[in-house]
Amino acid sequence: MKNLEEDIMKSWNDCDTPDEALEIVNYIISHPSVKWEPLIYASWREPEIKNRQVFESHRSEIMSSWATGSADEDGLVYVPEE
Repeated sequence: MKNLEEDIMKSWNDCDTPDEALEIVNYIISHPSVKWEPLIYASWREPEIKNRQVFESHRSEIMSSWATGSADEDGLVYVPEE
């Protein structure tokens, strides 16, 4: 999954099945990082993001992972809304 952290969009777009996308989602959730930002932004801008249903099913967890990674990088603490 090292390539995933180097280029999240390439890895995401290379997924041929929802199961492959789910593997990436599970990695993202367990590895908070600011590096997930391109995928987050693509989901907001691109109406036909590949494997959108997988992304949407896990949107809150993906957003939380990205926000936690972003907060860590800035020296802050991210507290998700209840």
